[in-house]
Amino acid sequence: MGKDSKHSIRVLYPHFSENELAEAEDNLDRYLAVVLRIFECTEYETGQQEHKLTPNAGTLGSDSPKADAS
Repeated sequence: MGKDSKHSIRVLYPHFSENELAEAEDNLDRYLAVVLRIFECTEYETGQQEHKLTPNAGTLGSDSPKADAS
């Protein structure tokens, strides 16, 4: 994160020392990296399932009229 981010963290935690601010910034960076990884994994898994659907299945549930007509 850049200098602007440190300023934002400093505003959120004005009582933190320089070491505590650096640690808070590092923790935020690692947290955001985990969130991004979870999102990317979810997107990947969702993409993997799309090609497994049959062309006529779509997103209809098993209790839909179209599913019963098969």
